[in-house]
Amino acid sequence: GAPRRCRLLTQEYPIYGDHFVHASKELIEKAVKVIDPPTRSNIVAISSVENHVGMYTLKQIAELLATAYAGFRAVVLQTPGTVVLHTGHWGCGANGGNKGLIAAIQILAASMAGVPSLHYSYGYKKSDETALQHGMQVASLLNGVPTLRAVELLDSAGYSWGIANENYVEYI
Repeated sequence: GAPRRCRLLTQEYPIYGDHFVHASKELIEKAVKVIDPPTRSNIVAISSVENHVGMYTLKQIAELLATAYAGFRAVVLQTPGTVVLHTGHWGCGANGGNKGLIAAIQILAASMAGVPSLHYSYGYKKSDETALQHGMQVASLLNGVPTLRAVELLDSAGYSWGIANENYVEYI
């Protein structure tokens, strides 16, 4: 486990995604909260699919599910004791990913990987919460469906890409 010594308060300060690049040193210093004593964390860095326009392809959905599953399964296999996995809308900020689709993929992948406890940080906007609820519903419907069929069903739903740093798609 890596020592976690600080937390970046992205919900309180405008520094998420591409905004981080343009943030002043002073703003970043204000946004850092020291964790004392440090906690231990197993960190898995998962890259998202490069942003696109239009609809997600079958290949992109399959790659996202495979990537999430591989990362989450590695956590299960490498972590002694009970796994508590924290994740969120990765790829949905600077890359404009679809929050509802990403939530569904991660929840489904966590179930497939045997993650016993998943904490999903979904943001602070109503649309973020709605996207998470959508993802939970979709993942529940796909739970137990063979993987290839699940990917085909996700593809047939017609998920579209959002706009980088401005992804506010409503899921109703």
